[in-house]
Amino acid sequence: MPTSSELKCILNENPAACKYGIGLGLVAGLLCLLFLLLDFFRSYIQTSFLYKMICIADFVCSVLCAALWFIGFGFMAHQWALSVPGAYPFGVGSGQTTIVFSFFSIPCWVSYFTRIKIFGLSNNSSPSKSNIQ
Repeated sequence: MPTSSELKCILNENPAACKYGIGLGLVAGLLCLLFLLLDFFRSYIQTSFLYKMICIADFVCSVLCAALWFIGFGFMAHQWALSVPGAYPFGVGSGQTTIVFSFFSIPCWVSYFTRIKIFGLSNNSSPSKSNIQ
């Protein structure tokens, strides 16, 4: 049973590890909501240039999130390895879940920006004359 009312990070008592995971998750979630809203209002975007800039921004954010989740996975897993086993009877599952989530976020973000790269960034769905043979 904990005897202190002070909150401590279970990842080697390093508050930077906990703040990194929380901050990155919050920023990535807000970015997802932003691009979901932009996708929802795609029919109101008049110029293809603006739509292309939004797609490029989405792509850049996806690459950045994949890289930051990769760094976060390495950082949090290292802090977990340095922490004293059995020091925290509560919250162990939360720490492990955070590390697993950051690991499995990497292929999700990579598959997302790979899909954008494969299918292109333009919103022109009609076939071009060069594609018709």
